[in-house]
Amino acid sequence: MSADRKRLIFSVLRAVLGFGLAALLIHLTLKSTKTSVGTLCHEILNGNRPLLLTALALYGFVVGITVRRWQMLLAVQGVHISFPQAARLTMIGVFFNLAIPGAVSGDLVKMGYVAKYAKSKAAEAILTIMLDRVLGLVGLFVLASVVLVLSLPVLASLPPEFRMLRWAAFVIGLGSVGGILFLAAVEWREKWIGLPGVAGVLEWCGRTAPAAVTRVVLRFVNALELYRNARLTVLKAILLSVLVHFSMGMCLFTIARAEGEPHLRAMDYVLVMQVANSVGAIPITPGGFGMRDATTAKFLEALGAAQEKRGIIPVTLTMVFVAWGLVGAVVFIVSPGLRTVAAHPSPGDDTVTPPPGAVT
Repeated sequence: MSADRKRLIFSVLRAVLGFGLAALLIHLTLKSTKTSVGTLCHEILNGNRPLLLTALALYGFVVGITVRRWQMLLAVQGVHISFPQAARLTMIGVFFNLAIPGAVSGDLVKMGYVAKYAKSKAAEAILTIMLDRVLGLVGLFVLASVVLVLSLPVLASLPPEFRMLRWAAFVIGLGSVGGILFLAAVEWREKWIGLPGVAGVLEWCGRTAPAAVTRVVLRFVNALELYRNARLTVLKAILLSVLVHFSMGMCLFTIARAEGEPHLRAMDYVLVMQVANSVGAIPITPGGFGMRDATTAKFLEALGAAQEKRGIIPVTLTMVFVAWGLVGAVVFIVSPGLRTVAAHPSPGDDTVTPPPGAVT
């Protein structure tokens, strides 16, 4: 059996298992809240339509912010892509993120495109996609830590059976420390490289690693250096990331109000969204489907949401994601040039190849 056939079989099996697990988790989420598919459809069709449309628009706003954030990071590297171009690539990425298990599948499409578009600055352009992901996580952790502090009385009052949810919220909130350490590592790179033993390890890696890998790593280091001289851009990107995750929480809150859940505060939904998105980022199911729904439903139960709404709210949010994913699919279908570039990145240029683990 050829290597291509094996990869194809593995990809198909992974997709089938991912979608199967997502469907099972969504089914269990609805079952645990005594909600049937028929009831779900009835509630959505009879929900507050202006609010549901607002939730749909809010997620479109989120996508727009991520497009602008990526543009800013590209500009620092001297790579300029118009907003419509970046938006098309982002929408196609949204589609692939939903179609393939894992939360970064769409980044591969972006990498193929910018590697072709940026040519001599392909490695730097690829770095922006990786850094965009990292700054997105930093924004999530920063917002989660702030919301965690504001929600401490609520979390402390949760019944003992929800102890794991309380700890999950604490872990996500404290994750901001990791984001701060990452930024500090970039900011004070010269100082920690000068620590005893660090320089020796880096020198050994430089001697033993393949020359192509070493060149790419050096390009990434030099590219990161540019961001040290563009601190304001990095700060703006982090603030945009915070706005993204806050808007996601408000999207969930809007859906809850549209479906008639009146009890929880907007801040509760913002907190729930940060934890659920963190769980959904684990590359097991396509787009985090099922895992995000189950986590959200459990948190809503812990916070006292009405039982009949606990499953409807997260699954409706998933349907909002799917709706935008379908828009991305249409963009992909009507963009043959982007399909060609994504499928055939520039050959023979070692700057195009991302380093190991670049998209994990």
